[in-house]
Amino acid sequence: MYKYLAIIYNYRQIVYIIKRWNLRKMSYIPVMHCFNNNYVIPAAVSFFSMLENANKNFEYFLYVLHSDITDENQKKLTKLVSLFSNAKIEFINTSDKFQKLFNNTKTKEHYSKEMYYKFLAPDLFPQYDKIMITDVDVVFLGDISEIFNDFDEKDDKYLVGSFYPMDYSFFERYTKNFTKDEIERVKATSAGYWIFNLKNMRKDNMEEKFIEYAEKNAFRLIQPEQDTVNMLCYSKIKNLPKNAVVGNNFYNSHEIMEMYCKNNLCTGIDEFRWILENPIQLHYVGGNKPWIKPDTEKSEVWFEYLAKTPFYIDYLNQLANKARQIDKRKVLLNLKLPFSSKNLVISKERV
Repeated sequence: MYKYLAIIYNYRQIVYIIKRWNLRKMSYIPVMHCFNNNYVIPAAVSFFSMLENANKNFEYFLYVLHSDITDENQKKLTKLVSLFSNAKIEFINTSDKFQKLFNNTKTKEHYSKEMYYKFLAPDLFPQYDKIMITDVDVVFLGDISEIFNDFDEKDDKYLVGSFYPMDYSFFERYTKNFTKDEIERVKATSAGYWIFNLKNMRKDNMEEKFIEYAEKNAFRLIQPEQDTVNMLCYSKIKNLPKNAVVGNNFYNSHEIMEMYCKNNLCTGIDEFRWILENPIQLHYVGGNKPWIKPDTEKSEVWFEYLAKTPFYIDYLNQLANKARQIDKRKVLLNLKLPFSSKNLVISKERV
């Protein structure tokens, strides 16, 4: 009898040790960002909001892939992150990689070449089996650690992502160069919040496949890095929780709610309201960002977090400089262009 009790006791000890080891092994969360010097202030808001709302029992390793962030701004962001004792930041200069690919990319809009740096994650971080990748035109309002740890890298998936409903008219842009099947694939996830299974991606050489696909299809990609990842990973994508990514346009669009219900992402208006009230990441979609267009939907949330950072002074200085530039100009002609929402403005510097 004592022999069997000893066996049971030893078994429980082994289970306990394994659990403790797994907890220790997963006590850190790597997070990858890709942006240029123009996005330093939004990045500060993203970093601060993420770390303030994240579970304090974990360490957060922030990686910034860039090609032009100044030393001064790197120091400022490092100082910001140091406000949190459980976080560190590292800057990785990519030496202008993907400039040629970006030049060949037909649809640039509000994008920059840094979006393609996401392709580098599998081989750039061999020390990790998985990594979170996030854009910086976001505010975090919830904890990222639970979702990250819930994703088992042993699962036969390439990534965890969030279905992101766009207006129906948006995908009409794809009909010229994409098949119906391809259009369904590019709808799979939003690039604003991904968790890459680096282990599986390395095994299948996905970094090389991402780059090759983007180079061959640069002429038709509309959401370039997002289209590429969705097209190649479509069959191996796991869904994030329903409230993981909430677009700021969700709050004024009945059409978005209809798309959510149509895709079985919510059971009705009550659940959709819960999603709106409990976002983990609030994503400012499209070209209307709060730091550019302060009356953008839910911009007050972004400014609330900006005010908590030392970067709000930098932002106010930028506004002052823009105002001075406007004061220097005398408008000679302001003409509404026919069949267009744009105006033709002719001005000269004031003497």
